[in-house]
Amino acid sequence: MHINILEDDIIQQQKLRRYLNELVQENNWSCQQINTYSKPEQLSQHLLSNGTHHIYFLDIEIKGSDKKGFQVAKEIRKHDPYAAIIFVTTHSEFLPLTFQYHISALDFIDKTQSSSDFKQQLKECLTHLVEKKHQDARILKIRTALFLGHNPR
Repeated sequence: MHINILEDDIIQQQKLRRYLNELVQENNWSCQQINTYSKPEQLSQHLLSNGTHHIYFLDIEIKGSDKKGFQVAKEIRKHDPYAAIIFVTTHSEFLPLTFQYHISALDFIDKTQSSSDFKQQLKECLTHLVEKKHQDARILKIRTALFLGHNPR
């Protein structure tokens, strides 16, 4: 699992990274890296060099940038169509816009909720993604076994 965070507020960035590290350790999930970016341009450079099927936590309002989280998400979709995109923001009024951009976001997490609720929502997102990955791996194993003429037990 590769996790990428786009957050311009360093305190929020560190909090999100800390919670994600804690969840990965508590649940013994495999995570190759957690990358943090404070500017969309930094994340854009990463997109071209690091493969697909990543997890992205995106802030919507990025101070000092013309690009908003929604535009970054559209760019991610072009390079990583199987990415998991989760918006993390204080602007819950932007929730309806996630549908207008057609980026298939997994979730929309409000930063203003309590720390325990915030962390719980992060856990639910990651649990869903880990379970989906295991399910996809089982399906691939069955299809490969059927293709090769083996019994997929």
